[in-house]
Amino acid sequence: MLMALAEFPDPGLPAHRNAVTAKSWFRETIGELTERLGVDDPSQLADHLTLVFEGLHASSQSLGPQGPAKQARSLVEKIITTAAPRPGTA
Repeated sequence: MLMALAEFPDPGLPAHRNAVTAKSWFRETIGELTERLGVDDPSQLADHLTLVFEGLHASSQSLGPQGPAKQARSLVEKIITTAAPRPGTA
């Protein structure tokens, strides 16, 4: 997906539209999942996790799975555990 947007920057091209659709679907799905966590701002959490996912893909393509991408799980765990709980749920 990441490469499709770089290689096909014209929004009118099918490859570009398909990549945007896939990224939008991913962000929406993450948003639905973060809603279930009882955090104060599930949308912000979903944005943070989406950024990690995007960085994971970019990093693993250029530096491989043993590069910074190997830290993705621990980073996501830290992000999720530090998300502020909704008032009255902690």
